[in-house]
Amino acid sequence: FYKYGQFLNPHDFYHYYIGSKYDRELGTFDMYKATLLADREGARAYKERLIRNLENHSMMSAQEGLEDARGVKERFSEARWAEFCKDIRFFQEMESSTQWQRVLQDKGYNATPVWNATAGLMTKRIPTDSKTGITFLLALDIILLVVMFALVYAAFGWETVAFGIVLCGANFMMSFTHGRGSILRFDWFALVVMALCLVRLGGYKTAGGFIAYAALSRIFPRIFVFGIGGKFVWDFLKTRRFKREYLAFFVSFSVTAAALVLVAAAIEGGFARWGEFFHKIGVHNSDISYQRLGFKYIFLDVFKQGPAAFQQHQALWWSIQVGVLVLCLYLVRNIEDYEAIAFGMAPVFFLVAPTFYYYAMLIIPFFFFAPKLERLTRATGLAMMFGVSLIAYVVHRTTPFSPRLFMTITYSLFAVVLYMMVLCLHESLVGRKEIAVQEES
Repeated sequence: FYKYGQFLNPHDFYHYYIGSKYDRELGTFDMYKATLLADREGARAYKERLIRNLENHSMMSAQEGLEDARGVKERFSEARWAEFCKDIRFFQEMESSTQWQRVLQDKGYNATPVWNATAGLMTKRIPTDSKTGITFLLALDIILLVVMFALVYAAFGWETVAFGIVLCGANFMMSFTHGRGSILRFDWFALVVMALCLVRLGGYKTAGGFIAYAALSRIFPRIFVFGIGGKFVWDFLKTRRFKREYLAFFVSFSVTAAALVLVAAAIEGGFARWGEFFHKIGVHNSDISYQRLGFKYIFLDVFKQGPAAFQQHQALWWSIQVGVLVLCLYLVRNIEDYEAIAFGMAPVFFLVAPTFYYYAMLIIPFFFFAPKLERLTRATGLAMMFGVSLIAYVVHRTTPFSPRLFMTITYSLFAVVLYMMVLCLHESLVGRKEIAVQEES
């Protein structure tokens, strides 16, 4: 958990603390401009000539940023600006001079309005000079993990808990600061795991609510409902009626999602923030970054054409996406409901390509394998998951944070996802009971 001599990750903490605390004044695009002005009025620690323009991810001159920042400052009351400057000094003191130069060239604060409203309820009330308050904010993710593993124990037992803790500790994507030592950066995957456990325990209604929050906290976790949605469809086609548990799950998911959007709008002063968010995330997703993982980068690697590959091979790209979704819909029909949520990693890998540290979510597909380690096929899958991190650590020793490293991880994850799909197909064709009998014998 510790890196650079402390648990606090000042780079990430700055973005998520400042972004949620001063959302009304900064909006989605003006954090760096205001920070630069506060820097100039104080320690003048930022020496670079450029900062990131968060509206389009281009670089802009610091001078231009300062000129725009004077208009941003007008949105602050005198007291709020004084507090903002004090908070910026706090982060300057937490960062080394070299690290501070990188802060205003990052790609910014990308939280949804729902996450922003949730975190803002705390950050607006906890000043940076409160050690107890800051410790509380840092502890939230640890508390979530403890609750998560308590539910894992209730649903699956100690063996699964033990392997899960080891996976979290050994996961290469959890080995660098990034989301660690910040504010509610693990909420989304912890809640998906909790939902998965609750489904195993029969708590479909609560599970639907948990995944709804996860989906509105980071958007792409909504894909994890694909599997259980597929099971809902298959069950209806078979019985011509709605299964009560699935109905409870999706009603809860929908009602919770709608309530969260409305509450966030009330807190944020309307729905305009959603438009800014989708603009920002659209720009973010259009970037090509070698630190992202997903099928998108395998596609680019195969054609060696960079972003132009999507224009020249658009029909092939969308055919693959649609084909994968149709195949996944077929594959989930005979797996258990909690496994269907874990199997969501397959469509996630094909549909989105998040930055590598979001693959802390490997704890989710872990539950496709770990609860049934008595089966050789599932034990093999779990070994492959640990193998992803083992390979990443080995490659990282020779080429740290290089395109080669992240392409190696992407292809390793691809192998795990394909194995999940083949295993589902095998069990779907032969039947779960027959598979269990064969492997026991």
